[in-house]
Amino acid sequence: KPGAGVEVILIQLQGGMTPVANTKSDASGQFTFDNPGIGAQPMLVRAVYKGVNFHQPLPPGKNSISVDVFEPTSDAKSISVPSRVIIFQPNGSSLIVGEEYGVKNDSTPPQAYFRAEGNFDVTLPEMAELKQIAASGPSGMPVVQAPIDKGKNRYAIAFAFRPGESDVRLSYELPYPGNAATVKSADTDAGSITP
Repeated sequence: KPGAGVEVILIQLQGGMTPVANTKSDASGQFTFDNPGIGAQPMLVRAVYKGVNFHQPLPPGKNSISVDVFEPTSDAKSISVPSRVIIFQPNGSSLIVGEEYGVKNDSTPPQAYFRAEGNFDVTLPEMAELKQIAASGPSGMPVVQAPIDKGKNRYAIAFAFRPGESDVRLSYELPYPGNAATVKSADTDAGSITP
């Protein structure tokens, strides 16, 4: 049904993620922006519903979109993590590690899994230096996330996992002396990922 009174923010992507306009949806869920970047450059629309951010890309050549928002749930059983890929890239005396997690939300009724204190945790190996965490929803556009430092090399993100398939990608560096490293990997479960 239409989301009335939802805060909507237009974000310019060139040169970083910069908010350039904001408004609220009307009683029928409609909103408008007047910005020369719409249709000319990649933009992002953020709808803030019940304190949860929902993003929808607005690519060049397009001047209208629909943003779906969902009732939030903090129940970790609403998601599963069916896939995990780890990529190692030697870079001199460092080893760059990239991890990608496939996250699936089949909640019924459809809800977005979200917790402000963090709803997706990762524990990095000893001596690892976190470089970036990004998450993308069903639209496929990755959005860089601010990591929440939980201490002892543990980080979390607070991302709204909408119904459907999402991805979480992170990268970190490890010391790589003598072109050798040992990386231990543990099993994962929804809401708590421990490499």
